[in-house]
Amino acid sequence: MLLLFAPDESAPGKLSVRAFPNDEARMPEGGYRILNLSKLPVSGTLGGVSFAAKPGEATVIRKPGRLGEYRSLDVKIRREVRRETKVIYSAVWGFHPARRTTVIITDNASKAEEITVRKFGEVDGAEKGAAE
Repeated sequence: MLLLFAPDESAPGKLSVRAFPNDEARMPEGGYRILNLSKLPVSGTLGGVSFAAKPGEATVIRKPGRLGEYRSLDVKIRREVRRETKVIYSAVWGFHPARRTTVIITDNASKAEEITVRKFGEVDGAEKGAAE
């Protein structure tokens, strides 16, 4: 189980906790879990695989699509802004087939039409042993 702690907007000074399944059957090696913790829906592509996530929703891409040169993934995240769908995040991420990656999307505190994207990878035992 993955637990996320965040400030509770309805109770200043308190934290809210969200739980997401984290077993390998739902989140396999090489997979990407996208958690949309923003207030608006997002959609996008990860290595050519399309995804969509409503506010508060998690979606899993079990296996990304096309890998670019050097095992990279093109990432684009879109949001509807003033009735027009716009790319609001674009990047190239590295891909490691043994890593499970969680992507957290939140609203940008300083700019209303932007988001903040954070990602972290879970290292399995074989990868960790090779790194030491």
